[in-house]
Amino acid sequence: MKKIARLLGLACAATLVMGFAAGCKPGEGGTGSEGTGGGDGEPVTLTLASWEVNALKAPWMEKFTEKHPNIKVELAEEGKWLGTEDLAQLAAADKMPDIINVENVYTPVKNEWLIDLKPYYEQDENQAIYENFIQFGSIGDKLYVLPSNVFLHGVKVNLTLLEDLNIEKPGYDWTIDDFMDIMEAASVKGESIGANNIIWLMKHLPAQMNDDFGWAAYNYSTQKYTLGEEWIETVNLMKEIVDRDYVIWENIDAIGLPANFEEGSAEQTEVIEKRNDYLMQTVGTTENPWALGRVAFQEDFSWTLRFDKTDPAYTGFEWDYYPFPSSGEGDVSRPGLSVDYYGITTSCEHPEEAWELIRYMSYDLEGYRDKVDIINSYDKQATAEKYPDIAADLPDAIESLSLLPISDPEAVELWKSMDVGYKPGIDYMLDNFDRGYVDCWRIVPEYNNTWENLVTNQVTQNILYTGSQTAADIAQNLQDTINATTETAWKDITG
Repeated sequence: MKKIARLLGLACAATLVMGFAAGCKPGEGGTGSEGTGGGDGEPVTLTLASWEVNALKAPWMEKFTEKHPNIKVELAEEGKWLGTEDLAQLAAADKMPDIINVENVYTPVKNEWLIDLKPYYEQDENQAIYENFIQFGSIGDKLYVLPSNVFLHGVKVNLTLLEDLNIEKPGYDWTIDDFMDIMEAASVKGESIGANNIIWLMKHLPAQMNDDFGWAAYNYSTQKYTLGEEWIETVNLMKEIVDRDYVIWENIDAIGLPANFEEGSAEQTEVIEKRNDYLMQTVGTTENPWALGRVAFQEDFSWTLRFDKTDPAYTGFEWDYYPFPSSGEGDVSRPGLSVDYYGITTSCEHPEEAWELIRYMSYDLEGYRDKVDIINSYDKQATAEKYPDIAADLPDAIESLSLLPISDPEAVELWKSMDVGYKPGIDYMLDNFDRGYVDCWRIVPEYNNTWENLVTNQVTQNILYTGSQTAADIAQNLQDTINATTETAWKDITG
């Protein structure tokens, strides 16, 4: 087993004062869906700010209330999607919902919006969440958020193209060397190419080379990015891929971005023509080359696995969903995971009842059964008639394709039953679920400003596009800069 790093740091968010003052004892009562907050309590109303679509939320909350008759759940702001800025406005107006989805834990903890969930979770005899998710939702000795929706990040592999080019299909234990060999063999000028894009390699290969790293070469224990040997090796590999024309987007964007020019200008027209010329020379089409079957690899999240049912350009090729390539023979790939989180706010007057709801949506198998049943039996017209308040924004189908953050065979089978686009390679990733690392978007402060903007821009502009610098040239200064920003942000929380 590879080491799962722990997110450390001291925290200063508010505690459960209101809950204790009201006589609540965290975790008191049963531990199942019909435990504390069941039919014998005082009637309470909770407000929920969830990113699930209203078509799911309304009947799901009704199912919850059937199990907890004394708890009514109202959708905050009519069920609209609420991000950090929206929540800040609600907090300023003293209208903060009781339970919220958290974009990034930094602002809510800094502003003391979230209570500590650890006393509740530790009292639950049925606690079932993978320990790595608990670690990633914690700051210091406090647990601020629970995982809800979990998605895999992996590589779509065009098996038909490999067969047509007499390339041996890789095993799920494939390595970076295997990946590079296939990239080269699949890049046939004017016909096909190795990959659509490769910027994702920088986020995931260092974690395959070094177990201390997570997403984007971030060490959850030290709370620092490490742009060392592993990162430099990865960026050098990316540069090699670009220079050898094994990838589309990093090469086509080096030509120029149409959005950077005035709409309809001669400069924009020239850039578009050059981009189209490159596509024709490289893969023989200006349309979506992946959907047309002319690309070997497409990195993507598991919420896109139904593209072959929804993309009209899809040509019917056989494909599978692979883990990221491992560092070498004998190593085992660690899955990258995109995770949504729920937290209970400090303004909640009924934290005990809110805990029952948050666990129902997070890791309670009965809650997941209810969720999947609603999705699989969804009927737009019937839902509109039963819930007229949300009739205007109902989708034709509910596509909530998330995994449950627990180790339970039934949970996996329930997930597969939702027509999620299941592929055999997913089983390999699920076998290593407890060793996965989560995206930094939700749990690392200033991630967008440091990694997504600064690191990505310097690598693409100065290394991949122009070659004016190497990874070794910029690594130390870049590491110092992003770590200084991140450290300052953490100090805002920890003091």
